[in-house]
This record gives sequence, structure tokens and C-alpha cells, in this order.
Amino acid sequence: MILKKMRDIDLAGKKHNLISGDFSLYMILSYVAILNIIDSFATYIGVTKKLIEEANPIMNQLFSIHPLLFVTIKILLSIALFLLLLYRYFPKTIIFHFLAYLSATLYTFVFFCHLIWITA
Repeated sequence: MILKKMRDIDLAGKKHNLISGDFSLYMILSYVAILNIIDSFATYIGVTKKLIEEANPIMNQLFSIHPLLFVTIKILLSIALFLLLLYRYFPKTIIFHFLAYLSATLYTFVFFCHLIWITA
């Protein structure tokens, strides 16, 4: 009984089971949104100080228009992802799960790249 209560969590007024794929997808997408925000500020600092270059051509174009536009778009994308999670409005297909995990993996790599240039 206690174990069952410990597994269940209330997110946005809906019960979730910690073991279910729904919760793990929620956590992965939250992780991606948070890393996206960290990436926006780290990239802003790195590019403005000419320590790194933006590798994504679309984001590089936004940055060249105005750095604040770049940061704003990245933060808005994270907010949009959080809103999708809040309202549980995301596909539950295998492809979506794969893309979520792929995004998390790639953002983790980018995060460590930022750590390397920041600490160098």
C-alpha cells in the first residue's frame, strides 16, 4: 500500500504512475526544455564573446538578426514544451518517444560541450 502511494504522483491535477512510460516521457521532455533554456544563455554568452559559434544554421540566422531574438525564441520554445506537458498534449507514438530521447541525448552532448568551453 505504501509502495503504491510512493509510485503515484499528482502532476497538473492528474495522477501519474512513476513507473509508467507517461511519467518518464514527461521527465525527459522537461529535461529537454530545461537544457534548451541553459543552452540559450550559454550560447548567447559564448557567441557574443566569440568563444564559440552557433552550429544550427536557423538559430545562427536568428542570432545574426539580433541575439535577443535568438534567446527569446529558444525560451518560447521551452515554454511551449512545458505547456504541452502541462496539458499532456503530446503524441504517445514510438517515434515521438524516440525523438524525445534523441533530443535529450543531443542536448546533453551540447550541454557538456558548453561546460568544456566554459571551464577551459
